[in-house]
Amino acid sequence: MSEFHAATALVGLQLLDEALARRRAIARRYRSELEDLPGVSFQEVNPDDDSTYKDFVILVDPTEFGVTRDVLATALARDGIDTRNYFDPPVHRQRAYRHVPHDNLEVTEDVARRVIALPMFTALADVDIDRVADVIASIHEHADSIDPSPGKRGPGPSRGARLGRSHAATRE
Repeated sequence: MSEFHAATALVGLQLLDEALARRRAIARRYRSELEDLPGVSFQEVNPDDDSTYKDFVILVDPTEFGVTRDVLATALARDGIDTRNYFDPPVHRQRAYRHVPHDNLEVTEDVARRVIALPMFTALADVDIDRVADVIASIHEHADSIDPSPGKRGPGPSRGARLGRSHAATRE
């Protein structure tokens, strides 16, 4: 390792605790904003463990929430909120592993269809977390009027880390 890389790593380590604390605060805020929303659940982290929250994912129950994960992702993208479906397709269906024998993975298949990663980065502002939560709540509230037909979904989620600034759902 060069001296430059070592110096960069030392500075990064000095900032690590602060960055992890911020990511945990973001996760707590998402949970508090979304926990009462029907059809939204979270990964449980053992109280004895400390998650780094590299990602913050929610599990969407389409029956309770009112729309599928894919419709939610499209609606969020239309409002400038970038999401990811990191675990779909699951590993056993990816080309590199299709040849590996596996048992029936019904739970894996179900979770892969319903999990969505919300914006998560250290500089994410509380106001942006609140806006993401407000837009998700609005999508649930108006689920009956959302047209889920594939031909009318428009573009999927973008590839950039962005949060649009529309006023579709804002706090008063």
